[in-house]
Amino acid sequence: MATEVVIYTVVHQPRRIKLPAQPIPLGASPADIARCVFDERMNERYFRKVANTCYYPATETFLRLTRLGMKLAIGFSVSFLRQAEQWDPALLARFQELVASPNVELIGVEPYHSFVFLLDMPLFVARMRWMSDEMQ
Repeated sequence: MATEVVIYTVVHQPRRIKLPAQPIPLGASPADIARCVFDERMNERYFRKVANTCYYPATETFLRLTRLGMKLAIGFSVSFLRQAEQWDPALLARFQELVASPNVELIGVEPYHSFVFLLDMPLFVARMRWMSDEMQ
């Protein structure tokens, strides 16, 4: 019979694509391409909704439980981290407080929460190394 349980969770927030699609002009910069592809108003609206209904309550619960001895492993997608940095630094600070707990282990996850490991293992390894650097 198990005497300890470790909970593992991944925090991911996708970026929504603009519909209808916008043409990408020739010679567009990465920032210009992102403006053509992603719907940032919708992304912010969904991020804030999920932050209030899920991320904040879950983080508070995890903080309380880890202080009582529960062990937790948690990973973050780059998509979530970038959106949190942009739209809710206080939420990011709460997650940083959680990760600083001795009962919390930070787990590396594929940066964009994709299935690249099924298609290109060297790219997956490179992304995981990059993600490790980003998490620092």
